[in-house]
Amino acid sequence: MNEILDDAEIRNLVISMLRAPKARDVQRGIGASDLSNDCDRCLANRLLGRIIPNPRADSLWLGAEMGTALHGHLQGRHDELHDSPMFPQLHGSHAEEHLFFGRINGYGDVHGDSGGTIDLSHPWQLEDYKGSTRKKSCLLQDYLQSIGAMRQGLEPWWKKQKDTKAYEGGYKLNLGSGITAQLSANEYREELEGMKHKVNGYYGQLNTYGLARARAGRPVTRLSIVWINRDGHGMFDDPAHPRYEDPNAIHDVWVLSFDYNEAYALGLLARAQRIWDALSAGATPGDFTQAAHCFPCSLEIADAKRGHDVVATMNLEMAA
Repeated sequence: MNEILDDAEIRNLVISMLRAPKARDVQRGIGASDLSNDCDRCLANRLLGRIIPNPRADSLWLGAEMGTALHGHLQGRHDELHDSPMFPQLHGSHAEEHLFFGRINGYGDVHGDSGGTIDLSHPWQLEDYKGSTRKKSCLLQDYLQSIGAMRQGLEPWWKKQKDTKAYEGGYKLNLGSGITAQLSANEYREELEGMKHKVNGYYGQLNTYGLARARAGRPVTRLSIVWINRDGHGMFDDPAHPRYEDPNAIHDVWVLSFDYNEAYALGLLARAQRIWDALSAGATPGDFTQAAHCFPCSLEIADAKRGHDVVATMNLEMAA
Protein backbone atom coordinates (compact mmCIF):
# COMPACT_ATOMS: atom_id res chain seq x y z
CA MET A 1 0.00 0.00 0.00
CA ASN A 2 1.65 3.23 -1.20
CA GLU A 3 -1.14 5.71 -0.51
CA ILE A 4 -0.44 8.80 1.57
CA LEU A 5 -2.61 8.69 4.69
CA ASP A 6 -4.36 11.82 5.85
CA ASP A 7 -4.45 12.86 9.53
CA ALA A 8 -7.79 11.17 10.23
CA GLU A 9 -6.55 7.90 8.71
CA ILE A 10 -3.31 7.98 10.73
CA ARG A 11 -5.24 8.67 13.93
CA ASN A 12 -7.62 5.81 13.20
CA LEU A 13 -4.72 3.47 12.39
CA VAL A 14 -2.90 4.17 15.65
CA ILE A 15 -6.08 3.77 17.71
CA SER A 16 -6.91 0.54 15.89
CA MET A 17 -3.44 -0.87 16.59
CA LEU A 18 -3.72 0.01 20.27
CA ARG A 19 -7.18 -1.54 20.54
CA ALA A 20 -6.58 -4.64 18.42
CA PRO A 21 -7.35 -7.81 20.43
CA LYS A 22 -4.37 -9.36 22.20
CA ALA A 23 -3.97 -12.98 23.23
CA ARG A 24 -4.97 -12.15 26.79
CA ASP A 25 -8.18 -10.43 25.62
CA VAL A 26 -9.60 -13.66 24.20
CA GLN A 27 -8.61 -15.95 27.08
CA ARG A 28 -11.49 -17.26 29.10
CA GLY A 29 -9.74 -19.00 32.01
CA ILE A 30 -9.43 -17.16 35.30
CA GLY A 31 -6.13 -15.75 36.55
CA ALA A 32 -4.66 -14.22 39.69
CA SER A 33 -6.52 -10.91 39.35
CA ASP A 34 -9.83 -12.80 39.11
CA LEU A 35 -9.05 -14.93 42.16
CA SER A 36 -8.14 -11.86 44.20
CA ASN A 37 -11.12 -9.72 43.16
CA ASP A 38 -13.38 -9.57 46.23
CA CYS A 39 -16.47 -9.23 43.99
CA ASP A 40 -18.11 -12.66 44.10
CA ARG A 41 -20.39 -11.88 41.16
CA CYS A 42 -17.50 -10.93 38.87
CA LEU A 43 -15.58 -14.06 39.84
CA ALA A 44 -18.67 -16.18 39.15
CA ASN A 45 -19.00 -14.65 35.69
CA ARG A 46 -15.32 -15.18 34.96
CA LEU A 47 -15.52 -18.83 36.06
CA LEU A 48 -18.27 -19.24 33.46
CA GLY A 49 -16.05 -17.63 30.83
CA ARG A 50 -18.10 -14.46 30.68
CA ILE A 51 -16.85 -10.91 30.37
CA ILE A 52 -19.77 -8.57 30.97
CA PRO A 53 -19.39 -5.49 28.75
CA ASN A 54 -20.02 -2.07 30.21
CA PRO A 55 -20.02 0.80 27.68
CA ARG A 56 -18.70 3.33 30.19
CA ALA A 57 -15.96 1.04 31.50
CA ASP A 58 -15.02 -0.09 27.98
CA SER A 59 -14.71 3.52 26.82
CA LEU A 60 -11.92 4.18 29.34
CA TRP A 61 -9.33 2.10 27.49
CA LEU A 62 -6.18 4.20 27.06
CA GLY A 63 -4.85 3.85 30.62
CA ALA A 64 -4.86 0.07 30.33
CA GLU A 65 -2.96 0.24 27.03
CA MET A 66 -0.36 2.53 28.59
CA GLY A 67 0.00 0.08 31.46
CA THR A 68 0.53 -2.77 28.99
CA ALA A 69 3.17 -0.70 27.19
CA LEU A 70 4.92 0.02 30.49
CA HIS A 71 5.07 -3.69 31.33
CA GLY A 72 6.46 -4.48 27.91
CA HIS A 73 9.10 -1.76 28.23
CA LEU A 74 10.24 -2.97 31.64
CA GLN A 75 10.40 -6.55 30.37
CA GLY A 76 12.61 -5.36 27.51
CA ARG A 77 14.88 -3.48 29.89
CA HIS A 78 15.15 -6.58 32.10
CA ASP A 79 16.12 -8.74 29.13
CA GLU A 80 18.81 -6.20 28.17
CA LEU A 81 20.26 -5.76 31.65
CA HIS A 82 19.76 -8.98 33.64
CA ASP A 83 23.29 -10.25 32.85
CA SER A 84 24.97 -6.86 33.21
CA PRO A 85 27.60 -6.52 35.96
CA MET A 86 26.05 -3.11 36.62
CA PHE A 87 22.80 -4.76 37.73
CA PRO A 88 23.69 -7.63 40.09
CA GLN A 89 20.19 -7.43 41.60
CA LEU A 90 18.84 -8.81 38.32
CA HIS A 91 21.13 -11.85 38.18
CA GLY A 92 19.02 -15.00 38.43
CA SER A 93 15.77 -13.08 37.99
CA HIS A 94 12.91 -13.72 35.56
CA ALA A 95 10.52 -11.27 33.86
CA GLU A 96 6.91 -11.95 32.85
CA GLU A 97 6.88 -15.42 34.36
CA HIS A 98 3.81 -17.61 33.73
CA LEU A 99 3.23 -20.22 36.43
CA PHE A 100 0.63 -22.67 37.76
CA PHE A 101 -1.40 -21.21 40.64
CA GLY A 102 -3.70 -24.01 41.64
CA ARG A 103 -6.59 -26.26 40.69
CA ILE A 104 -10.35 -25.83 41.04
CA ASN A 105 -12.00 -29.25 41.07
CA GLY A 106 -14.46 -29.60 38.20
CA TYR A 107 -13.17 -26.43 36.55
CA GLY A 108 -9.49 -27.09 35.91
CA ASP A 109 -6.06 -25.64 36.48
CA VAL A 110 -5.42 -21.94 36.99
CA HIS A 111 -2.33 -20.75 35.14
CA GLY A 112 -0.58 -17.45 34.67
CA ASP A 113 -1.34 -17.70 30.95
CA SER A 114 -5.00 -17.13 31.85
CA GLY A 115 -4.50 -13.53 32.88
CA GLY A 116 -1.71 -13.14 35.39
CA THR A 117 2.07 -13.12 35.22
CA ILE A 118 4.81 -12.36 37.71
CA ASP A 119 6.34 -9.13 36.41
CA LEU A 120 9.76 -9.56 38.07
CA SER A 121 10.76 -12.69 39.94
CA HIS A 122 13.86 -12.74 42.20
CA PRO A 123 15.18 -15.80 44.07
CA TRP A 124 13.28 -14.95 47.31
CA GLN A 125 11.09 -12.04 46.27
CA LEU A 126 8.75 -10.99 43.48
CA GLU A 127 7.53 -7.65 42.19
CA ASP A 128 4.39 -6.50 40.40
CA TYR A 129 4.14 -3.23 38.44
CA LYS A 130 1.05 -1.04 38.66
CA GLY A 131 0.38 2.05 36.57
CA SER A 132 -1.24 4.95 38.41
CA THR A 133 -1.54 8.74 38.52
CA ARG A 134 -0.35 11.24 41.09
CA LYS A 135 -3.90 11.86 42.31
CA LYS A 136 -4.65 8.15 42.71
CA SER A 137 -1.25 7.40 44.27
CA CYS A 138 -1.81 10.07 46.92
CA LEU A 139 -5.28 8.71 47.67
CA LEU A 140 -3.82 5.22 47.93
CA GLN A 141 -1.03 6.38 50.21
CA ASP A 142 -3.55 8.21 52.42
CA TYR A 143 -5.49 4.96 52.76
CA LEU A 144 -2.33 2.97 53.52
CA GLN A 145 -1.37 5.62 56.07
CA SER A 146 -4.79 5.27 57.73
CA ILE A 147 -4.18 1.54 58.33
CA GLY A 148 -0.60 2.05 59.52
CA ALA A 149 1.09 0.63 56.42
CA MET A 150 3.21 3.67 55.46
CA ARG A 151 3.94 7.41 55.99
CA GLN A 152 3.50 7.23 59.75
CA GLY A 153 4.01 10.57 61.49
CA LEU A 154 3.54 12.55 58.26
CA GLU A 155 0.66 14.73 57.15
CA PRO A 156 -1.79 13.09 54.72
CA TRP A 157 -1.35 14.18 51.12
CA TRP A 158 -4.96 15.31 50.83
CA LYS A 159 -5.53 18.30 53.16
CA LYS A 160 -8.84 18.64 54.99
CA GLN A 161 -10.53 22.00 54.39
CA LYS A 162 -12.42 23.92 57.07
CA ASP A 163 -16.03 23.10 57.76
CA THR A 164 -18.69 25.79 57.55
CA LYS A 165 -22.13 25.94 59.13
CA ALA A 166 -23.65 24.81 55.83
CA TYR A 167 -21.07 22.36 54.48
CA GLU A 168 -18.50 19.85 55.61
CA GLY A 169 -15.09 20.86 54.30
CA GLY A 170 -13.65 18.83 51.46
CA TYR A 171 -10.07 17.84 50.64
CA LYS A 172 -7.40 19.39 48.42
CA LEU A 173 -4.19 17.98 46.98
CA ASN A 174 -1.22 20.06 45.83
CA LEU A 175 0.18 18.30 42.78
CA GLY A 176 2.97 20.84 42.27
CA SER A 177 3.48 23.77 39.88
CA GLY A 178 0.31 25.40 41.16
CA ILE A 179 -1.88 22.45 40.14
CA THR A 180 -4.40 21.25 42.72
CA ALA A 181 -7.09 18.58 42.85
CA GLN A 182 -10.09 18.67 45.13
CA LEU A 183 -12.79 16.34 46.38
CA SER A 184 -15.82 16.84 48.59
CA ALA A 185 -15.76 15.12 51.97
CA ASN A 186 -18.09 12.38 50.71
CA GLU A 187 -16.07 11.91 47.52
CA TYR A 188 -12.86 11.58 49.52
CA ARG A 189 -14.38 8.93 51.80
CA GLU A 190 -15.69 7.04 48.77
CA GLU A 191 -12.28 7.19 47.12
CA LEU A 192 -10.63 5.74 50.23
CA GLU A 193 -13.15 2.90 50.27
CA GLY A 194 -12.26 2.27 46.64
CA MET A 195 -8.59 2.17 47.58
CA LYS A 196 -9.38 -0.41 50.26
CA HIS A 197 -10.91 -2.59 47.53
CA LYS A 198 -7.79 -2.11 45.35
CA VAL A 199 -5.35 -2.93 48.15
CA ASN A 200 -7.25 -6.10 49.08
CA GLY A 201 -7.13 -7.17 45.43
CA TYR A 202 -3.43 -6.40 45.04
CA TYR A 203 -2.60 -8.18 48.29
CA GLY A 204 -4.43 -11.29 47.15
CA GLN A 205 -2.96 -11.15 43.66
CA LEU A 206 0.64 -11.05 44.88
CA ASN A 207 0.05 -13.79 47.44
CA THR A 208 -1.37 -15.93 44.65
CA TYR A 209 1.85 -15.29 42.72
CA GLY A 210 3.77 -16.34 45.82
CA LEU A 211 1.80 -19.57 45.93
CA ALA A 212 2.64 -20.19 42.27
CA ARG A 213 6.32 -19.72 42.99
CA ALA A 214 6.16 -22.09 45.96
CA ARG A 215 4.47 -24.76 43.84
CA ALA A 216 7.20 -24.32 41.24
CA GLY A 217 9.76 -25.24 43.92
CA ARG A 218 11.07 -21.67 44.31
CA PRO A 219 9.40 -20.22 47.43
CA VAL A 220 9.42 -16.50 48.22
CA THR A 221 9.28 -14.63 51.50
CA ARG A 222 8.66 -11.05 50.35
CA LEU A 223 6.21 -9.50 47.88
CA SER A 224 6.46 -5.97 46.45
CA ILE A 225 4.13 -3.72 44.48
CA VAL A 226 5.78 -0.97 42.40
CA TRP A 227 3.53 1.93 41.40
CA ILE A 228 4.52 4.19 38.52
CA ASN A 229 2.61 7.43 37.94
CA ARG A 230 1.83 7.90 34.25
CA ASP A 231 1.38 11.66 34.68
CA GLY A 232 4.50 12.22 36.79
CA HIS A 233 7.76 13.92 35.79
CA GLY A 234 10.15 11.71 37.80
CA MET A 235 12.23 14.63 39.05
CA PHE A 236 12.21 13.40 42.64
CA ASP A 237 12.91 9.83 41.50
CA ASP A 238 16.39 10.70 40.24
CA PRO A 239 18.88 9.43 42.86
CA ALA A 240 21.02 12.52 42.19
CA HIS A 241 18.18 14.89 43.14
CA PRO A 242 18.44 16.33 46.69
CA ARG A 243 14.78 15.41 47.39
CA TYR A 244 15.10 11.78 46.25
CA GLU A 245 14.58 10.54 49.84
CA ASP A 246 12.25 13.38 50.90
CA PRO A 247 8.96 11.82 52.12
CA ASN A 248 7.21 15.16 51.54
CA ALA A 249 7.93 15.08 47.80
CA ILE A 250 5.45 13.23 45.57
CA HIS A 251 7.44 10.30 44.21
CA ASP A 252 6.29 8.94 40.86
CA VAL A 253 7.84 5.53 41.48
CA TRP A 254 7.04 4.09 44.89
CA VAL A 255 6.92 0.68 46.54
CA LEU A 256 4.86 -1.22 49.09
CA SER A 257 6.21 -4.56 50.34
CA PHE A 258 4.80 -7.23 52.65
CA ASP A 259 5.49 -10.82 53.69
CA TYR A 260 4.11 -13.74 51.71
CA ASN A 261 0.94 -15.19 53.27
CA GLU A 262 0.31 -18.73 52.02
CA ALA A 263 -2.91 -19.14 54.03
CA TYR A 264 -4.43 -16.10 52.34
CA ALA A 265 -3.64 -17.43 48.87
CA LEU A 266 -5.08 -20.84 49.70
CA GLY A 267 -8.19 -19.11 51.04
CA LEU A 268 -8.69 -17.39 47.69
CA LEU A 269 -8.56 -20.74 45.90
CA ALA A 270 -11.01 -22.22 48.41
CA ARG A 271 -13.41 -19.30 47.81
CA ALA A 272 -13.23 -19.86 44.06
CA GLN A 273 -13.94 -23.55 44.64
CA ARG A 274 -17.06 -22.70 46.70
CA ILE A 275 -18.34 -20.36 43.99
CA TRP A 276 -17.67 -22.95 41.26
CA ASP A 277 -19.43 -25.66 43.29
CA ALA A 278 -22.46 -23.39 43.71
CA LEU A 279 -22.53 -22.61 39.98
CA SER A 280 -22.26 -26.32 39.18
CA ALA A 281 -25.24 -26.94 41.46
CA GLY A 282 -27.41 -24.49 39.51
CA ALA A 283 -26.59 -21.05 40.94
CA THR A 284 -26.22 -18.10 38.57
CA PRO A 285 -23.85 -15.11 38.86
CA GLY A 286 -26.82 -13.02 39.91
CA ASP A 287 -27.03 -15.09 43.10
CA PHE A 288 -23.67 -13.71 44.26
CA THR A 289 -22.92 -10.40 45.95
CA GLN A 290 -21.43 -7.48 44.05
CA ALA A 291 -18.60 -5.49 45.59
CA ALA A 292 -19.63 -1.84 45.73
CA HIS A 293 -16.16 -0.62 44.69
CA CYS A 294 -15.46 -3.19 41.99
CA PHE A 295 -14.99 -0.86 38.99
CA PRO A 296 -17.41 -2.40 36.45
CA CYS A 297 -19.93 -3.19 39.20
CA SER A 298 -19.72 0.33 40.63
CA LEU A 299 -20.63 1.70 37.19
CA GLU A 300 -23.47 -0.80 36.88
CA ILE A 301 -24.77 0.11 40.35
CA ALA A 302 -24.52 3.84 39.53
CA ASP A 303 -26.32 3.36 36.20
CA ALA A 304 -29.09 1.40 37.90
CA LYS A 305 -29.45 4.06 40.59
CA ARG A 306 -29.50 6.80 37.96
CA GLY A 307 -32.25 4.99 36.08
CA HIS A 308 -34.23 4.54 39.31
CA ASP A 309 -33.85 8.23 40.14
CA VAL A 310 -35.04 9.24 36.66
CA VAL A 311 -38.12 7.00 36.93
CA ALA A 312 -38.87 8.28 40.43
CA THR A 313 -38.59 11.90 39.24
CA MET A 314 -40.89 11.25 36.27
CA ASN A 315 -43.44 9.59 38.57
CA LEU A 316 -43.36 12.55 40.95
CA GLU A 317 -43.83 14.97 38.06
CA MET A 318 -46.76 12.95 36.70
CA ALA A 319 -48.31 12.79 40.16
CA ALA A 320 -48.03 16.58 40.48
